Amino acid sequence: MAAGCLGSILFGTRSRSAFRRLKARLLLERDNGYVMQAIFDAILKVSGAPPSQWTSLTAKRENLNKSEIDFSRLAEIERLMRSP
Repeated sequence: MAAGCLGSILFGTRSRSAFRRLKARLLLERDNGYVMQAIFDAILKVSGAPPSQWTSLTAKRENLNKSEIDFSRLAEIERLMRSP
């Protein structure tokens, strides 16, 4: 719930600090697919990604695992956030 709220509050801000914290939390999370999905969605919202990209992973479900997260996409988002 916290990740979802943070993504909504910071929507489109391109906050590097929020991105780094969300990314760190995503890398630590391992047990709850819903939480990982919420964190990844929040990262997309903070980065300013269009809504069509928010459903970047498969449907939200409890057994989502790290192998389903495209971490190369995180690096791409981070590079875009650094550009003016």
